[in-house]
Amino acid sequence: MKTCARCKTEKDLSHFSNDKMRKDGLNIYCKSCKREYLQEYAKSDIGKQAQAKYRDKNRAKIREYNLKRNFGINMRKYKKLFKKQEGKCAICETHQSELDRVLAVDHNHENGKIRGLLCSACNKAIGFLKDNPQVILKAHDYVTLSR
Repeated sequence: MKTCARCKTEKDLSHFSNDKMRKDGLNIYCKSCKREYLQEYAKSDIGKQAQAKYRDKNRAKIREYNLKRNFGINMRKYKKLFKKQEGKCAICETHQSELDRVLAVDHNHENGKIRGLLCSACNKAIGFLKDNPQVILKAHDYVTLSR
């Protein structure tokens, strides 16, 4: 049993996270108090400044992590796709240099297969059309016939 330094409640050791820096190897706060503290800190001005500073300093590291987590690729694979597409959106062919944001990784939501890199507008457009080929063709026909 251990007493939480925040809520002052005595709890079983399983309610405390590991902390190698402490003599007993456990955090001074129970897991629920630690979670509350971290949420409060993240919402505070100091926490927001710390997050912004971390993001600015580690932009490439965060980008690499997100590519791996969301799409299962690394920056090398992204750059290979980018080079293959000559730095352009796979749909509208707008070059990266003309865009405010980096080209997004487009993937099939059913099987996770990466289709290519798209500008934000094209990525949102096919998303709004539910990635449905029939709906996309209907949109094409509609725009073509409306000329």
